Amino acid sequence: GFEGEVAATTSQSRRKAFASTNGRQYIDPSSDGDGKYHSGSESSWRTEFFYEHPMHSHPDYIPSSEALVRKDYKYFYWPNFKYEQLFDLKNDPGELNDLITSKNPVHQTKLKEMRKRFVELKMMAHSDLPVIL
Repeated sequence: GFEGEVAATTSQSRRKAFASTNGRQYIDPSSDGDGKYHSGSESSWRTEFFYEHPMHSHPDYIPSSEALVRKDYKYFYWPNFKYEQLFDLKNDPGELNDLITSKNPVHQTKLKEMRKRFVELKMMAHSDLPVIL
């Protein structure tokens, strides 16, 4: 019937648009667990994510921010100000205690690890290669 034809056409159009957007190639969403947002199998879930938030109109209004977020820690980078932050989300869920200058070896190790992973994910996000996690 009509509904089935519309659904099939919409699905095909979305797949074509998804496969090639602005000259970049992307994997078909159905190859990632039917488009579900997870890593690996149906029973697993991602353990981290990278995001970029662009500046809107003026840096004093909502400045650009980038972050690597995990359940236990969050690393922020504010590109307009070249400023970093690190938060221990388990012990400080309100993100009130910035650990970026902490001398605690645990925090310094975590900061080094998260900076490295942040750069890796940022490079993947800006790559033309398909990313399968």
